[in-house]
Amino acid sequence: MMLERIGARRWIGIILIGWGAVTLVTGFVNSAVELSVLRFLLGTAEAALFPGMTLIITYWVLSRERAAAVALFMIAPPLANSFGAPVSTLIITQIHQVMGLDGWRWLFILVGIPAVVLGFITFWYLNDDPSKAKWLTTDEKKWLTTALDEDRLAASQHGEITAPFKEAFKNKQVWLMTIMNVFYVMGLYGLTFWLPQMVRSLSSKNSTMMVGWLTAIPYLLGAIALVLNARSSDATGERIWHTALSAIVGGIGLFGAALAPNPVVSFLFLCVTAIGVYAWSGPYWAITTNIDPRIAAVGLGIVNALGNLGGFVSPYAVGWLNDTSGSSQMGDVVPRGGTGYRRGNCDYVTTHRSWPKIDFGCQTLGGKELWFVKWLYQTWSG
Repeated sequence: MMLERIGARRWIGIILIGWGAVTLVTGFVNSAVELSVLRFLLGTAEAALFPGMTLIITYWVLSRERAAAVALFMIAPPLANSFGAPVSTLIITQIHQVMGLDGWRWLFILVGIPAVVLGFITFWYLNDDPSKAKWLTTDEKKWLTTALDEDRLAASQHGEITAPFKEAFKNKQVWLMTIMNVFYVMGLYGLTFWLPQMVRSLSSKNSTMMVGWLTAIPYLLGAIALVLNARSSDATGERIWHTALSAIVGGIGLFGAALAPNPVVSFLFLCVTAIGVYAWSGPYWAITTNIDPRIAAVGLGIVNALGNLGGFVSPYAVGWLNDTSGSSQMGDVVPRGGTGYRRGNCDYVTTHRSWPKIDFGCQTLGGKELWFVKWLYQTWSG
């Protein structure tokens, strides 16, 4: 809603600058309280950015071409996961104590700076909609604006393009897409948090950087699948099966990874998981952004905000299954089939892996362990 009121250029620019600034400042925290406050602010900025990005796509791209447009945006996460792992490891281990700062502090600082810079570029470069684009001719602006208005009007069930706030909460498609997003996030968490440990288990001889590069393989496959599936969906105009089959492939991969007899087979199944999970995004968001235009802004906010609850719900679901069944395997299999966060992996990290020999100067803040730094290093370095 705020994006529609103040414009995409200002909203996205503000979010990027705020996001980058919070990340940068996190590199200088000295207590667990400071860390918790900044992490909350970071999550707030992150939650505000994604629905804004998906909404602005609807301002520029016709619904029949939207899967490919979403894919170009959504390809960022798998690519970031591919190259972020080895780069992050390199920063933490090689820039440690440069200018007297710990490696993990440099990680936050170096990640935050680009976001701030891109935020200012957004103010200068991004246009709210085609009518304000200086790089389009008058005829091009008129044609695209008219086509987009007709597209939105055709999608509206009431022949109008605005509606009261409460209408979004009464829309069945909004809640259907939200539920789907919840399970998607749970499955994505299963891939994200389990993959590094599985790669590490392939061989104890793998170096830190080798683990990072091997981890990149499933994400690269996922990025390719994302683009190809989105293009196919746009070319055929079919959305449902492109979304459903991708989810099925991802679910098969998660089940296979959980039941695999050895780490190599499990890794191959995780490659299948990445293909299905990321291929799902393009056509799914093309469907989601094609909801009733009168409630698009609020509806996309609901889908994104509540959908991310999947990352909160899944650890408790896994814990309950483990306690009920008396086995961690049941807690691994069921959520991976439809969700995916593996609590057993987190338990393994905290109970079976020792704190790294290198002193990062960050084991405690205000008497409490910086658990996320510990997890990050242990995940990527073994």
